[in-house]
Amino acid sequence: MSNNNYLLIGTITNDIFKESIFYGGSGVYSSLTAKNFGLNTMLVTSISKKVDLSFLGNIQILRQHSETITTFEHKYEIGRRVIYLKERSNLLGEELIPGIWESPMIVHVAPLCGEIDPQIVNYFSDSFKVLTAQGLLRVFDKNGKSKFDDQINMKDIFGIYDIVIFSIEDIEYNWEFADKCANYTSLLVVTTGEKGCTIYFEGKKVSVEGDNLISVDTTGAGDVFSTAYTIYYQKTADPVLSARIANKVAAHSLEGIGFNSVPDSSIIKNICLEMDL
Repeated sequence: MSNNNYLLIGTITNDIFKESIFYGGSGVYSSLTAKNFGLNTMLVTSISKKVDLSFLGNIQILRQHSETITTFEHKYEIGRRVIYLKERSNLLGEELIPGIWESPMIVHVAPLCGEIDPQIVNYFSDSFKVLTAQGLLRVFDKNGKSKFDDQINMKDIFGIYDIVIFSIEDIEYNWEFADKCANYTSLLVVTTGEKGCTIYFEGKKVSVEGDNLISVDTTGAGDVFSTAYTIYYQKTADPVLSARIANKVAAHSLEGIGFNSVPDSSIIKNICLEMDL
């Protein structure tokens, strides 16, 4: 395969926000971001074959058929976003992935509600590996309300990835937990919303400020950030520069609602020019 392939293993969701429904999930936000960065983007997802995904453009899509679609309702309670799981699609496995997709430059595993075994990444021995861990850090109560679950096996999971990324919201602002996670991966990135992110690498803990843009909806911003960060870190091996770029790209995604908020290629190009890249 060529050396600019970005393979995303992630779910496409129905996102309910203020009584409107949008397609979302990492399967949408991350794959569109990678495409807009100019990478040859491939997506493995679980969704009905009846769903029209033409809005994803020339992204190559491998669907595992599911009669249901993972559905989240996003609410804001006491100033914080709360997620409710309404329905979940089928689980994803490596048996879906064709041999021709075995060696992408980057493989991004993005579970949202425990629907992907993180060990799936072992199938890609030669690829740069990134985990957005939010879906491994959640449990859902009887009403579908998401809450933080700290029982993840950090040693066996985080250690097989080149980058692990999650948000401070995902862990309910538990920095002690984040500090502990950093012991099990060479590069941990904790996003902090509009404030930017904190990076753990080489025994250091470095915070990188975000960009101050008007926030309309934060849904998907973490996926945009994670993809931008991964692409530039794989290219530069500079954890701080990659964070500065990803913060700028993700900030633009806060200005809209739904997948149309993903920054297009011209915005990304301008950010790179602004930073002399």
